Parts: sequence; structure tokens; C-alpha cells
Amino acid sequence: MIRFSAIIEKVGVNPYVTVPVRVTRHFGKRGNVPIVVYLEGGRVPSTLVPVSGGVHRLYINRAMLRCTEWRVGDRVSLGLDHDRSDRVLEMPQSLNAAIRACPPAVARWASFTRSKRQEIIRYIRSSKTEATRDRNIRKLMTILEEHSGAGILCGIHIPERRQAVAHL
Repeated sequence: MIRFSAIIEKVGVNPYVTVPVRVTRHFGKRGNVPIVVYLEGGRVPSTLVPVSGGVHRLYINRAMLRCTEWRVGDRVSLGLDHDRSDRVLEMPQSLNAAIRACPPAVARWASFTRSKRQEIIRYIRSSKTEATRDRNIRKLMTILEEHSGAGILCGIHIPERRQAVAHL
């Protein structure tokens, strides 16, 4: 575990701390870094988010605020450790079956980044009833089957399908 202290700042509505370069170097990774944050009142899984030039931010989420008395402007001390747990969410069987039944949807689903697939799976899994889950899967399938392959699923932006460019 590596410890550091920083002042909580705010960008838009999101509180965060800037992670010192020595901490970034400790993890040896430039992109998103899965971590466990050790706070006064517990530990919370999170992710270091790259900003630019090898600098990361740690956004202070609701779970972290519940463990502390922190506010924007406070100097805080926290510990970080690399989170080696598997964070991949299991796809619901009904979603898997719907996608596999439609070859264009299979190809479109495979074209998504891992984080986009996880975002969609998280949304589908959050449905409180099976009827709601089925309705959301139908909405997603409509998007995946369209020629453009673009749409919005409850705030999740699904970008337009990229066309292959012919090289001469």
C-alpha cells in the first residue's frame, strides 16, 4: 500500500484529489488503474483516472464520503493498493441469448470497448424486475440491429458504427 495526502478539489460537481506523480509511478501504469482506497472508516474499490501527462485523479465518490467526514477543501490522507480482483460483470443469460440469436448484434457487441460492454451489462443487471430487464434488452437489441448501430440506452451513448475505410 502507498499513502499520500492531498486537498479535495472539485471539477464540475465531482470532488477529486490529484494523485502525486510518485504514486502514479508506484503503480507503473498510464491508463485507468483499478485500486482499493483505504480511508478512515473502511476500504472502497475505485479507479485512478488519467488526466494528462502521466497524472491521475482519484474521484471521491459517495461510498468514500460515507466512510469519512470529508468535504471539498479538506486535506485528506489515504492509502491506495492495486486491486487485482476480477471486476468483469457476468452477462445475464437473457442478454447473452438475445445477442447470440442475431449475428449483426454479435458483431456490433464485439466492436464495443470492454468498458462500454460493462456499462451496458451493469445497466441491464440493475433492473429490479424481469419485465424491466426484458424491456431494456429489447431496446438494446433495436439499437444493435439498426444500420447505424447508434442510440441511447437510458443515458448510455452507443456511438455510430464505424465504417471500414478502403485503402488504395
